[in-house]
Amino acid sequence: MTSEEKHELQAVAARYEKYGYTFIELLRLISAAPKDYSFRKVINTLRARLGANYNEPEYFSIEEVAEMIGETQIQFMERIGNY
Repeated sequence: MTSEEKHELQAVAARYEKYGYTFIELLRLISAAPKDYSFRKVINTLRARLGANYNEPEYFSIEEVAEMIGETQIQFMERIGNY
């Protein structure tokens, strides 16, 4: 894990610690992800699920959403009807 990834995971832990998700617990969850998934895909999917479960806002770029759902940015934009 790079220092940037560690910093991002610490930020997620700070937001969700009130629900019992410590840095160590989030690290355990990330470690259980499929090995062919990028850190970006795993952390963003985790943020999306935690945000949905606890009604906390999470914001993602088009690039991040496309990666989470396994599409290119163009495919995603076409899906949502960008003209």
